Amino acid sequence: MVMRDLLASPEYAGWESRAGVKFAPRPEPSVVVEWLAEEFESSGIGVNEVAEVLDDQGFAAFLDRKAALDESEGDVQEYPPGKEPDPGDPDEVTEVHGYVHSAIAGNAIWYLLAKQSQKRLADHLVQQHVPKARAYARELMKLI
Repeated sequence: MVMRDLLASPEYAGWESRAGVKFAPRPEPSVVVEWLAEEFESSGIGVNEVAEVLDDQGFAAFLDRKAALDESEGDVQEYPPGKEPDPGDPDEVTEVHGYVHSAIAGNAIWYLLAKQSQKRLADHLVQQHVPKARAYARELMKLI
């Protein structure tokens, strides 16, 4: 199975209603597809492993708890001292509402890494330049 087959599978499509989310229209922007391909490559997690975890009740519970965690955290932007933007400057961050179609696969990769070890998940998050990666890995481990 390749990534395209996973994202087009009926099992994957079922997550839109199962997770109670609305996916953004497809096709996804190329940057999103590139991000997911990089997630697979750098994590060492295979497409087949993600396909298998889609029916895992533990994964479903992880997604529910992660969604609640993500909603409880505000949009925090960190700036180095002296680099704070002026109040009148426009925000250059584009906010996306809802989920891109590949979000479930990305979360499945993180779930599978967390099941292996906190260190493996943290190392992956650091490699992917996730802000406060080690602290975030600790938070995600609590959701397993």
